[in-house]
Amino acid sequence: MLKHYDRRTTGFLLFWFVSLAPFWTSIRALATLSTQDDRYSYVLLMPLISLGLIALHKKSIFAESRYCPGWGIPLFLAGGILYIVAKRLESGLSVEMLAVILVWIAGFLLFYGTKVVRSAAIPIFALLLTAPLPQNLMHMAEVGLQYASADVSHFVFKLIGIPVFRNGLVFALPGLNIEVAEQCSGIRSTTALLITVAMASHLFFRSNWSKLALIALTIPIAIFKNAVRITTLSWLGVYVSPDVLEGPLHRMGGLPFTMVAIAILVPLLLLFRRLETGASGRAGKSSSMPPGPAPRTENSGL
Repeated sequence: MLKHYDRRTTGFLLFWFVSLAPFWTSIRALATLSTQDDRYSYVLLMPLISLGLIALHKKSIFAESRYCPGWGIPLFLAGGILYIVAKRLESGLSVEMLAVILVWIAGFLLFYGTKVVRSAAIPIFALLLTAPLPQNLMHMAEVGLQYASADVSHFVFKLIGIPVFRNGLVFALPGLNIEVAEQCSGIRSTTALLITVAMASHLFFRSNWSKLALIALTIPIAIFKNAVRITTLSWLGVYVSPDVLEGPLHRMGGLPFTMVAIAILVPLLLLFRRLETGASGRAGKSSSMPPGPAPRTENSGL
């Protein structure tokens, strides 16, 4: 059995290694994008996260490995054709990398089968995130976070009693005007939080509802965290020194404010975990109760 497993794994690794050659220009472009644009700094981590999740659950994932050319070869051809078309039409790196990942999934499917692919659904989804979001969609997400952060910041300014006049994304404070620029949208930290929470939910929860609920709550929490950062820096700029807005706390101080989001998310994770454990415990207890005595029946003697 081990020899069959080693042969299968060797075949898949050889398939993946050979596939790097025709896709190398796209992979190199992805690496350049990840290092030059902070918004896409996460993409090169996704294959590592996918591999880590597979390694963590490898016994259950690979329990029923089977060769599956019936599904693997058509998906391989679809991914290859999509890549050629994307290159010819210059559809962009997002489509090219999606095609590359489809080819890799096809190889995984070919060597391990449909049951293994279903068992590895979450790691495969993580791998799909290696394909970068198109620039226009990324810009829309960035602008949405930008305006949401400005709305919550305006509320926090009023809550803590700082006199403020808002004009769109510009806030007039006592002796100071600030603008919530696109780079202040928090897109990078929000993406990092979403990925972290998604992976933690996969590891700690069994219920899909618990996973989706915590992931959905991450977005407003990230917006609130970003608003806390904006209002804190603005308060320091007004009442301490305007130089704070050009100092290291502004440029590299994201980690202390990320702890605000973590301080909210960790108790929520523990609460959801406790609720899920309690629900499964009650379900197990009710299913283990012995059946009651059968109802007695009497003949009427007619």
